[in-house]
Parts: sequence; C-alpha cells; structure tokens
Amino acid sequence: MKRSLSYQFTAACLAALTSLTAFASQPSATEKRAATEWPTLTTENKPGVRWWWLGSAVDEKNLSWNLASLAKAGIGTVEITPIYGVKGQDDKEVDFLSPRWMQLYTHTVNEANKLSMWVDMNTGTGWPYGGPTITHAEAASRQLIVKQTIQALSGGRATKQSINLQVTDNRQRPLVQLQALLFVGEDGSREQLPLSIYKDGSVEWGAPQNGTIYALYMGKTLQQVKRAAPGGQGLVMNHFSKPALQHYLKRFDDAFTTAGAPWPHSFFNDSYEVYGADWSENLLAAFKRLRGYDLADYLPEFLGEGDAETSARIICDYRETVSDLLLTEFTLPWTSWAHGKKAITRNQAHGSPGNLLDLYGAIDIPECESFGITAFDIPGFRLDSVRKVSDANPATLKYASSAAHVTGKPLTSAESMTWLTEHFRTSLSQIKPEMDQLFLNGINRVFYHGAPYTPQEAAWPGWLFYASIQVNPNNTIFRDMDALNTYAARVQAFLQGGQPDNEVLLYFPIYDIWQTWRKGHYVTFDIHKISEKLPAFEKLVFDIRKLGYDLDYVSDNQLLAASVEGKRVKTQGGTSYSLILVPDCRYMPASTAAKLLELTKQGATVAFLNRLPEDVPGFGNLEARRDSLKQAISAYNLYPRVSSYFGKPFEKGRVMYGNYLQDILEQASCTYEAIAGEWDARFIRRRYPDGYVYFVAQQTNKPIDAWVPLGVKAASAMVFDPVTGQKGQATLRTVNGKTQVYLQLQPGASLLIRTFDQTQVQEPLFPLYVKDGMNLKQVMQAGMQEAKPRKNAPSPLTLTGDWHFAFGEGQPAIPGTFVMKGDPKPWTDLPNDSAKVFAGTGRYTLSFKMPKMKADNWRLDLEGLSESARVTINGVYSGTVWNLPY
Repeated sequence: MKRSLSYQFTAACLAALTSLTAFASQPSATEKRAATEWPTLTTENKPGVRWWWLGSAVDEKNLSWNLASLAKAGIGTVEITPIYGVKGQDDKEVDFLSPRWMQLYTHTVNEANKLSMWVDMNTGTGWPYGGPTITHAEAASRQLIVKQTIQALSGGRATKQSINLQVTDNRQRPLVQLQALLFVGEDGSREQLPLSIYKDGSVEWGAPQNGTIYALYMGKTLQQVKRAAPGGQGLVMNHFSKPALQHYLKRFDDAFTTAGAPWPHSFFNDSYEVYGADWSENLLAAFKRLRGYDLADYLPEFLGEGDAETSARIICDYRETVSDLLLTEFTLPWTSWAHGKKAITRNQAHGSPGNLLDLYGAIDIPECESFGITAFDIPGFRLDSVRKVSDANPATLKYASSAAHVTGKPLTSAESMTWLTEHFRTSLSQIKPEMDQLFLNGINRVFYHGAPYTPQEAAWPGWLFYASIQVNPNNTIFRDMDALNTYAARVQAFLQGGQPDNEVLLYFPIYDIWQTWRKGHYVTFDIHKISEKLPAFEKLVFDIRKLGYDLDYVSDNQLLAASVEGKRVKTQGGTSYSLILVPDCRYMPASTAAKLLELTKQGATVAFLNRLPEDVPGFGNLEARRDSLKQAISAYNLYPRVSSYFGKPFEKGRVMYGNYLQDILEQASCTYEAIAGEWDARFIRRRYPDGYVYFVAQQTNKPIDAWVPLGVKAASAMVFDPVTGQKGQATLRTVNGKTQVYLQLQPGASLLIRTFDQTQVQEPLFPLYVKDGMNLKQVMQAGMQEAKPRKNAPSPLTLTGDWHFAFGEGQPAIPGTFVMKGDPKPWTDLPNDSAKVFAGTGRYTLSFKMPKMKADNWRLDLEGLSESARVTINGVYSGTVWNLPY
C-alpha cells in the first residue's frame, strides 16, 4: 500500500534519517477507573505566563486577541506586569491604576473569564515595589556610620568642643536621620550620647577621655523602581516597614474600590532586588526587642572592628533581625492584605537578605526562578552559541518547593525559561528538559518568562521585552507550543495532586552563613551567587539524590513546629519524613538542638553528619545559650568525632552520627529509588490515597530498557506518557519482595507512573517497543539486553525516496516546490538566498510503501529535527513531534 507522509516543521528543518519501529502490546481487560485515566485538565494545571504591558499601551481589541492567542496555545494564567513603553507609542500609554487603566484591566479579567483563564497581577510595575506615592521617609534605607577620633580637652566633660560628624555624600546629606551616637573611650568604656547634642552635622560635647565618636545615620538608597511603567515611576519602598507597605497598598485599595474592579486571582512579587537596603528606622528597636541588647552599643563591632568573634556574633544578630523584619513587616502583612481581597500571593523570596525557607513558607505559592540554559547530557540537545550560563541549580530550586512541602502549600511555581536563549533562538526541545528539571525539584506550576503584549497589527517582530523568551504569536515556536503546554498541564495535573513524599528532612544551617560570612554585614541570597554561601551543603544535596533518595530543607522555625507521628517526623503542613539530617554545621541555636532532642525522644530518627554542632550563633545571653546547647547535645551521649558511622536507639527514636552518608540513609529506612541510584535518572514521588505517583525523566546520556525496582510496593500500576497522551497498564513483577516495573526511557524522555497499593487495574498494557527481531515475551522475562532475535519479526523500516518541500507561513515569502533527492535536508541548504534567513514553517512530503509484516502499530522515529513538526499520514493528523528524543 502506498502512503503519503507529510511533515510541517517550525523554525529550521529536518536533517536526519527517519525510520518506523514496530511495537507489540498485550491487551488485558478494559474496565475503566478514574484513577487509570488522564486527569481532566484545569486552569490551575495549565502553565502561566508573565504578560508584560509595555507602557500599558493596550486596548480592548488587542487585549482580547492576545488572550485568545495565549489560551489557544494552552496558557491558563496571565500575570500582568506593566513595564516601560515602546518608542513612538507615547500617545497610547496609560498611567498605572488610573481610571482608564482600571477599565482595561477589568476588560482583561472579563475576557479571561470567558476563556477559562486566570489573571494574576504584579502589585506594582517593573520591580521592586515602589512608585510615585513613596516618600523619602518610606523609601528603601541604608545605614551610614561616620566616626571621628577626638582628644579630650583639659576640662574634660566641662569643656565642650565642636565635633564634625558630617556625612560626606552630598546626595545623602539632606536626607539622613541620626539614629545613634556612641562614644568609645581609650579604656574601652562606652557611652551612648543624647541625640539632642547633634545639630547640623556636628555635636557640641566634652569628652571625658580620648576616644572615638560613632554617628549612626539612616540614609536612603535612592533606588528607583526598575523598568517602571508610566504611573509607576518613583522610589523603591522600605521593605522592612509595615507602615510604608500599608501606605503603598492604599493606592491599590483606592483604585480598585473607585473602579469597582474585580481583584486578581493572585498578587505577585518578583525577585528581591532592593539593592543596598540594609537599614530601617525601626531596626534598632526591633534588634533590642528580638536579640536582647542594644546594637547601638556595638557600632565598632558592627563595622568589623575589635575582636573578630564578637564582631561576627553582632553581625549575625543583625542579619537575623533583618530577616525577621522582612518576614513580619512585609511578607506576612502583604499576604494578609491579599487574603482580605479574596486573592492569594505568589512570591519570589530569592535575592533577599532573609531566611528563604521562612519567607517562602509565609506566602501561598512560593516561586523560584529558572535562568539561562542547563548543559544537559542528552544526545542531540543544542546549547545555543549565544547563551546565558544556567542558574537553574536544582539545589537552589528546592528552597521554594521545600518550604511549600514543609508548610503544606499545594503549589510551588517557577519563573521559567528566563533568558533560556536569546530572542527567537529558543526551541521547544530546549524548553522541555529545563521544564522537567523544575518538575523533578518539586515545582508544579510553571510561569513562562514571558509574553510581551503586542498589537495584532504591529509589524514583526512586534513589541519586545529585553529578556527572552518570547511566548507570543510572533515567535515561530508559538505555532506548536500547544503541544508543549499540553505536556506541562498533564504533568502538573499529577504533581499538583497527592502529598509530597520525600524521605529526608535536611536542616538548613543558615547560622553558619550569618555567623561566618565575611563579605560585609549585609548578606543576600540571590540565585546567581547562592551556591558560594554553603558549597558543602549544596554538594550534600546532590550526593543524597545521586544515592537514590530525595529531600526537603527545613529552617529552625519550621523545625520548632514539627512533631512525631509513629516513627516519622511530621511538619506543620502535615508532611512526614523518615529522617532529620543535620549537615556538617558548627552553629545551631540551643532551641533547635533542644527540639531535635525532644523529637528523638518521641520516636524520630535524627542524624548528625560529620560532626556535632559546637556553638550557638549570635551574641546576646551567650553563655546561658551555650550551656543549653551543650546540655541538649550531650544528652545523646555521642563521641565528639566519629570516623565512619554510629547509630543507636534513643528512647523511642534513634540517633545516628558519622560521615558515611549512605549508611545513615539506609539505617534510617529511607525509601531508596534505583532509577536514580543505579540508572542516573531523576524522579519525584508523591503520595496519593491509594498509591503513589512518580514523575521520572532521564536527563543523562544513559538509555533505560530494563526492569527497574520501585521504592514502594504496588499491586498494579499505570504508565502515562505526557508527551503523546498514551497510557496503559505497567508491566510489573515482584523480585525478593520488591516491585519492579519494565521501563523504556531514552535520554530526554519522561514518564508518569501511578502505582496502586491494593487495586488490580485492568487496562491494556502500556506499549513497549522492540528492537530488530526481538520477542516481547523474551524481553519481559530477561530484559532487552538478554533477549534473543527471532525470525520473521517486525524490523525497523527506513523511509527512502525523494522528498518534496515547500515553504509555508513565515518571512520572507518563498514560492515554489523543491525536490530533495534521498534524505530530507535543511532548507537553508536550498539554492535560494532567502532560504538562509527564512523563519517560519515548511512542508516536507514523502510517499512510501508499507511492508507486509504484522505489527500492532508503528512508531515514527525522526532521530533529528529542528525544531518541531506536525505529522500527517494520508491526510490524517498524527501528532506533533517537538522534543528529544524525536
């Protein structure tokens, strides 16, 4: 039989041998259960996108067109972020939150509702929060310390002298406010001076002895909102001041109330980029209340002077106080405000000076960020020659998902594909492994970065934001993006269900950073440099996962809220873990150590890696806290140093200690997954009421075609292919009490596995593809490597013949049909100068005859493709090919 095979390709073209491979299946009973079906996709399951309104120069007609285009491509949520305008479009710009802006926003929400889409909104324009309503008093602040050495006059205190403490920065001089005056005498004595003696940059005072006066000022960073939209320009607000936040949010209250506009589904806060904001007018009072002593008494140590250890302890307390203020003065009240509007919050805590786990845990949807492209070891994966180095570090991504898991938040989102490649150079095949990496690290709600609003009538390339990628109709990949988004929605539908099921709760030793980091007093946790703060901690994360286990991080505050249920540690969000692992850390609060001891007594398993905590952080009440720490740790009765591994029962629980990580994990009865430990694939597992869900992806150059033991027992299982939509009953067997599943997973591929504790599903088997002449029964019995060829078995068919090619939609227009002798070739090789710069779609067509051999079905193997293709066979659409392996 002669068949016609047509492909339509996006972006570049096909450049590889194609083949068809036969597969065989063994059908079983067809009774359907909801658990064996694909979930019905919801708005929440679908990816979202950051939607930049350039200059807010939008109109109703084009808003509707943009939304319809995004909805058709499978986008479920748009997040409105107004930014700077487009050259030549000034007359169309609309001020943020003005009556006209609110009309356009309301139209957007109404149109989105018709399309079953959600509208999120940045609580501002550009980033970070700030704008025209922020006064200098409410603006982001910094500290400045001026010190002056003085010689005492003969009259001592009775003889006043004028001491110049003027701030030298001319921009700061009219803005600064004096916070404290401290005199430190030659003999080490200290005296806080009344602020009333200060006037116009100097003090009139009589020094009792020679010494130094320190003047602590609060100045302003003078940072303006970055990439601000019209109506959003102005100073960045003070994120450590609740009154400043409340005044800032009043603008939104007034605008929405006056317009009678619906509140968005979610309010968003971008990564913390409030540069150099290390102070607030309420910091000294908060420090004294929280740390128990007055920071103004220790200004020399705050500057790094004097005893190094004392200075480190003072600075540690300062860093913890800043973290506390960001949590209590901004993050919590912002979320509370949003809840009052029946909205939720989505927040990127990275970049801030706070404890990321506590900040992420305080909002509704913690959001991490994927930046640049990862160099995956996947055959055929293209690293763009013009690329940003990846900051999508799995160990960094886990801060957001860990906080969500520990606090019981069902969603973790990610700003995804930020500057994956440069503009219009990104392929769908480059996006998928980056997206899979997010899924594997606990993210279950991706937001693309991003989609510039562009009018339908705008000439190509339309309106652009400076940072890629471009998720809009002007990008050639957008034509096939519905295939990618369907894939994402299918995976997220599974990963948004059930409960997290990681085994290890890894203590995050933030005090080792706060106490020992020496590069200035102000320390932040941005994604580009977070690895250098705790390199040993990051290595441990990778070691645990390479050994076949998964983990979440836990902060001190989150650990204090934990309890024990049976032998498992249960966090405040209801998630349970087999093991609390304390990494190699020197500093630990006494309260944390006491809590670990309490949990161990109640039945938890606690392990200390390499060494026991030796000291408490901070300065206040130091000796009493040291005694409490020593009491808690010594109660375990462990040797100070162990070279390998030691474990013992401790009341109802168990304590372990040593440097043999694998022994610790095994002795703690953590669930081992061979797919990671032996096959170098990656997985994430979630607990469902009647079983488990695995998402597995092979992101290394190691094909899997074998029986793979699962870490959990299963009476039966289903396999779901989120790329093709295929599903079927998994082929299982039990060996030595372990459930094994037969998996075929090529580099770049991914699958979902749904296990059932007791239910015996009755579904057709998930198809397994066989090599030349292989017998499926032999494969099932011995594995693909040991199976022997058999006669007359289906063999791959290489498609040969002349291909006919024609250009489709795109620019520049190129008429005519081209014949390609033999294998299909890139269209850039055609004898036409315009073909070398053409961007769009092209159609490759081949007619061939099918062989007379029995096979249940055939699979098309394109091997190499640039960049995606819609395949039709005899005029029937057969699917879109867009990802590795092709």
